[in-house]
Amino acid sequence: MQTRIVVIALTLVLAASGCQTSGGAPDDGMTLTGLSPAAASAIAGDLSARLAEQAPPTDTVIELTSDRAEFGVALEAALKGWGYRVNPDLPAKKAVKLDYAIGQSDGGILASVAMPSVVLSRTYLASASGAAPEGPLSVLRRD
Repeated sequence: MQTRIVVIALTLVLAASGCQTSGGAPDDGMTLTGLSPAAASAIAGDLSARLAEQAPPTDTVIELTSDRAEFGVALEAALKGWGYRVNPDLPAKKAVKLDYAIGQSDGGILASVAMPSVVLSRTYLASASGAAPEGPLSVLRRD
């Protein structure tokens, strides 16, 4: 129950943070302008690693919004690095949608990834050389 409250609170903070969105649901494809490639890569790498712990890669294809924003590109590369099949050229019988959101929150960066089975969220502190986790990982399992 406490995890759900944390995820709901994080989602509300993210929705109110003034992020730009490419359309669709408020948390679908949000991007953070001014995010350096190093910070995007560090955040995407951390979230991909945590996702692999919670929902290990399978032969299933991950359907990822291809908005080509800095974080989206970094997330796609990180997921592939962990063994996920992301948006391959061949059509998949069963694709699993992965949504992501990233935005500013109280001087830090709040990022989340969501699959049908799990939602992960974490705050990060960006620096010139990348980004480091600033808070604990929030994990919401869906049945």
